[in-house]
Amino acid sequence: MLDEKDLNGENPELEDDKIKEDIVSDLDNQSTYPEYNSLTEDNDEMMHQSNQNPPIFDVGSDDFFNNEKQQTYEWDYEKYSKMDKFSKTKTDKSKGFFVLSTILASIFGLSLIVFGGIKISDWLRSLNIASNSQYNNIASQVVEDEEIVPKNKNSSDSLMFTSNISPAIAIAEKVTPSIVSIITYEQVSSGFSSHKVESGGGSGVIIKPNGVIVTNAHVLFDERTRTIRLIKVMLSNGREYEGRVMGVDLPSDLGVVKIEASDLPAIEMGDATFLRAGEQVYIIGSPGGAEYAGSIADGIVSALKRSPPQIKDSIFGNENQYIQTTVPINNGNSGGGMVDVAGKLVGIPNSKLSGAELIGFAIPMDAETKRIIEDLEKYGRVPGRAQLGIAIIAEIDEFTARANGGIKTGIWMQPDPERNPAWENKGIKDGILHSMNGVKLESAQKLRAELKKSKPKDIANLVLYRYENNQEQEIKVSIPLVEDTGIDVNAKAPSVSENRRQFVDPQSQRIENILRQFGLIP
Repeated sequence: MLDEKDLNGENPELEDDKIKEDIVSDLDNQSTYPEYNSLTEDNDEMMHQSNQNPPIFDVGSDDFFNNEKQQTYEWDYEKYSKMDKFSKTKTDKSKGFFVLSTILASIFGLSLIVFGGIKISDWLRSLNIASNSQYNNIASQVVEDEEIVPKNKNSSDSLMFTSNISPAIAIAEKVTPSIVSIITYEQVSSGFSSHKVESGGGSGVIIKPNGVIVTNAHVLFDERTRTIRLIKVMLSNGREYEGRVMGVDLPSDLGVVKIEASDLPAIEMGDATFLRAGEQVYIIGSPGGAEYAGSIADGIVSALKRSPPQIKDSIFGNENQYIQTTVPINNGNSGGGMVDVAGKLVGIPNSKLSGAELIGFAIPMDAETKRIIEDLEKYGRVPGRAQLGIAIIAEIDEFTARANGGIKTGIWMQPDPERNPAWENKGIKDGILHSMNGVKLESAQKLRAELKKSKPKDIANLVLYRYENNQEQEIKVSIPLVEDTGIDVNAKAPSVSENRRQFVDPQSQRIENILRQFGLIP
């Protein structure tokens, strides 16, 4: 039980929990005390007296329990003030702790948001970098025998792009210095003087620091005059050099040029063997001429090992199987560089499909192409290549044969004794070459495939057909094959005045007309 001294707070050593315990105990005991509304009728008179002078009983007084005439009970509110003070102290402390916790939690939450935002931004940026660098060849890896095996060896060391630079920018900065513009000229004669007139051009790729450049044969070779064009080479920094043609190869449409320079930025060679359809590629060149030098365009590899019809019928590149691409190829891009995502040379663009969009073709930079380039640099031609020594006039397919009265199919050709002297005494002016060594020749491409299997001095057993006076004449002849000596790169091209009918370049044509007006040419 609490005494009056304790309730009045005169005992400083009293513990808070002791006060709380005794107060709760007293509250539990009050249910045994009589209340005003429970007084019996026998005590009405005493109640009246107590109202006039109510006795006060202390909870701890013995009189409270000994007084049989107890009529009322009055609570000691001083004791409850202690309890109220105790409760307020605890409540104030709880409120302070709650406010402090809220502030700290808010600061912590804000820090998480800021820090998390920075990390998420870095993560998204890294995702963008990774997606641009497939470039790091994640997409070109497959699982084999529980190992990650890179399928494209060209891209295994792809350019590593930073967050503030795109793949195209990295490719352009690495490759553009290795790409050149090639400007071609024709010699114009007028009276006692002559001068060069620009007639066209293309692009080229520096493959060696000492000035060796690869390009297309059709950029260097004039099919009309069958001679090598005069050329000038312009580097990416604008410096110009006279170019010397080292060699051209018409069947592969490849040519090699040399300029007198050193320490040039040679391109890094790749291998088209590892290219796959869908892979990202870039082409850098001079579409539209030297004034657009260094133009870069991107696209994908659409397909591999293509043989476009317009190329099969051409003297340029008819032996190749091409890379088909969606990268735009325009006049002037020919001979430029097709590179992969690592900036390595994987192709030489040379043509596009007429009348179609985003269908272009490039010579694959594979082992065969590299061998031809090396041969042209060393010998000016491809040694060991066999030729029959004929000029192809037209192909006779099934439709053409039926339309002409059911003649034989094959290749309408004309012997060329200058290329193969074995034709000299055969007495054959022309005819339809129907078969070679028992193999039916349905096209010029089929003939080239058979010649590719042969070597110089091999004997070609031919079956030809001639038609005179509605009579079919079968001719069987054996011709030894000779080595293809290629194109004479030193042959002098005729001047405009000597060969003006072939002067078809618009700018050159205007000059020719002016010279004629002044009577300088007939």
